[in-house]
Amino acid sequence: MSGAAAWQVTSYLDALRPQPSWQADLAIIASYSADPISIVAALLALVGRDDEDRPAARRDLADAIEAARDKFRVVIQRGRLGKMARTPRLTGILDQFLRDVAFDERHQSWHPKTALVKVSLDKHVEWRLWIGSRNLTAQENRDLGFVLVARPGEQGRRIPGIDNIAAALAERAVLPGVSARRLVAEIATLK
Repeated sequence: MSGAAAWQVTSYLDALRPQPSWQADLAIIASYSADPISIVAALLALVGRDDEDRPAARRDLADAIEAARDKFRVVIQRGRLGKMARTPRLTGILDQFLRDVAFDERHQSWHPKTALVKVSLDKHVEWRLWIGSRNLTAQENRDLGFVLVARPGEQGRRIPGIDNIAAALAERAVLPGVSARRLVAEIATLK
């Protein structure tokens, strides 16, 4: 396709990671399945401690767990947390970030692949909604997704249904202090 603009390539973790000096105020990830390694990677990205130039230290993970407490949830289909050959002690700590959806898979399953993230710096706020094909598991294959970004007061278009996605995520995430109704009201004003 000559003359066509190239699509910007962004990793899934880039969609979660706040800009330097910004902080993640809220993050809800929905997936059919997840594994502990991928949950840790998401946690580290949310606090900007997933630098490719240096491996994350235990202190980075401890800081990420503290920073994400009551702000981060992974919502998956019941029974779909991946098993590891050796279960690290860390897995018990990750339980606080997990919620499962008890759909009977003979009839239906919880199968969204999305992340809703709110980041801020002082009074500046940015919302991101990532929708894609990726489960929250370690994968070698390529995934397709897109990120919608909204900043209160900026130009853009309203996209019908985004508030319904936010409501479904918030209702199942059960984060302390996060009201699905207030979240929907805030999301509904964004463009």
